[in-house]
Amino acid sequence: MKDKIGSLLAGPTNKQRVFDIARIDLRERINQLGLVAASNLDWVDIIPDDGIPLELAKAYKSAGGKKVVGHVPIGGREYLSPYFEYCDDVLDFDGGWSAINTCLSLRSDLITVVGMSAGTMVEIAYTKYHNRYFNRVIPVALDRTTIKEKIPFEVDEDIDLHYFTSPDELDRIYRKIKTGR
Repeated sequence: MKDKIGSLLAGPTNKQRVFDIARIDLRERINQLGLVAASNLDWVDIIPDDGIPLELAKAYKSAGGKKVVGHVPIGGREYLSPYFEYCDDVLDFDGGWSAINTCLSLRSDLITVVGMSAGTMVEIAYTKYHNRYFNRVIPVALDRTTIKEKIPFEVDEDIDLHYFTSPDELDRIYRKIKTGR
């Protein structure tokens, strides 16, 4: 059993695309997921940018979440600074944009994904290498109602992927990770 767990919140910057694809009321879902995250997670990691992860982080804090940590790639601080007000801490991430998309998940115990984009796919896919080279399994909890298609089998078989379609299912995933069962 882990004393504390945190999650990288991942999803597209383009919120409208997710709203167009979602088969649910996405604003309500984000609030529900924020409540589940607040009751299970000790912190969340985000790239503080206007997008789905920021909306989830706001919902997490509104529901009583403890800590939002913003990670800023070297060279991205000025561009992202308007969103720092939503973070409890803002940390520089050495290596630029490509490093942050491939390695930020190592700062958390899992990735919670709502919606899909190229950057989000990189974050998900790179968990394969965290397992292979760092012996660190990073589970991915992916909201199936916010994507058009499932992750391709060729990627799915290399990662620890858990789809959820309701806040209750996400709560079970978080509790399983916390208890190790």
